[in-house]
Amino acid sequence: MAQTLTLPAARGLLLGLLLGDAVGSANGRVAAAGSLPAGTGGQLACWTMEGLIRSHVRGVQRGVTDPVAMLLSGYARWAAVRGERPGPVDGWLAGVPALAQRRGAGLAALAPSPATGGPDAYALIPALPIGLCDWWPGLARQIAAGMRSGPAVGAAGLAAELVGALARGEALDAAVRTASLAAAPGQAGSGQAGLGQAGSGTADVDLARAVALARTGNGEPDIIRGLAPRPSAVNALTGGVYAAATAGEPGGIRAALLLAASTQDGGHTATVTGALLGLMHGPDRLPLDWLGRLELVWPGDTLARDLVRQADERPADGPWWERYPGA
Repeated sequence: MAQTLTLPAARGLLLGLLLGDAVGSANGRVAAAGSLPAGTGGQLACWTMEGLIRSHVRGVQRGVTDPVAMLLSGYARWAAVRGERPGPVDGWLAGVPALAQRRGAGLAALAPSPATGGPDAYALIPALPIGLCDWWPGLARQIAAGMRSGPAVGAAGLAAELVGALARGEALDAAVRTASLAAAPGQAGSGQAGLGQAGSGTADVDLARAVALARTGNGEPDIIRGLAPRPSAVNALTGGVYAAATAGEPGGIRAALLLAASTQDGGHTATVTGALLGLMHGPDRLPLDWLGRLELVWPGDTLARDLVRQADERPADGPWWERYPGA
């Protein structure tokens, strides 16, 4: 089992992602009171995490698993819960009311054609939790390739490598270098074999430049808007790394999330920023007043804890299978 997965990393990434999604969905206009609703990205991340757990459960208890099929099955349940298409639902996540709300693109976010679906930035969101699970190399690219092609797939692979490096304790600058090398075409461990275009587009993402720009001073709205001018996977990842790098100490997390939300790209940049900052600084450093009002804080925290429990303990009792059916 991978050594990179720890409870602070899993909780920090998912709670930070959900917080960034909520702040970004509100375009940075966070109300002084009341719930912080989830957007499409937050819902998609929860179903991704649930699919990762189910796939691991099936592999342990049945001896064989297909993480791609398990994740796609989870997205189908998400659509059924939202009433977008018929289909069976099981597992505890299907009973979370906030996940039944139709917000944003929904199932259209997963459409393989940008002409019929949401922006290709949605292909990036699953890569963030997938990056915690380095026992499935190449999975982020495979999932992204099912949604989009070209640069979005390369960005997803790079994002997963970045998450993995940060989860191992590397600083952001070093993690960017590690991820860029690991995600380069032809590199060992990049998971490219048999994925067609899954490795394309990586060269379009210059994360080192984003970090260098952030080191020149305080976060600048004009800079991040130039890095993320539209809702694409490449822009969301580049802008998210820039915003995360501007935070410096944990006290700058709130300002970094608001900076990311200023891109007006549908909240994707803020979603990436939140995931990276939660992973880098841990869940306890996230703004508690915002976190306490986060609509999906309980499901997100539960999923993160359950992923770590599955990886560490591999429960084999009946109730755990009912909680995460691996059928």
